[in-house]
Amino acid sequence: TFACTDLARKLHGASRAIAAGANPFQVGKDLKLWGPARDAILGVGARTHPDAARSLLEACVAADRASKSGLGRPERTLERLALRFAAVASGRA
Repeated sequence: TFACTDLARKLHGASRAIAAGANPFQVGKDLKLWGPARDAILGVGARTHPDAARSLLEACVAADRASKSGLGRPERTLERLALRFAAVASGRA
């Protein structure tokens, strides 16, 4: 869940900054994005509404909190998060 939360945080930061008119290269630098991952995250961030990215981040935080509280099955939680990420990346979120 840590990796999911970190990715959602970066997507949220990218979507907010790009929606506000920030330079994508500066956004990548500020979020410490490097290599091919930078282009992928910035691309999805540019296509994603900041509210959808925030909702994804909130879902990741809730999943992490639940897993640390012993709630749910971790593999099912990660499957649901993967589906949410896919929906955001495809523009269906």
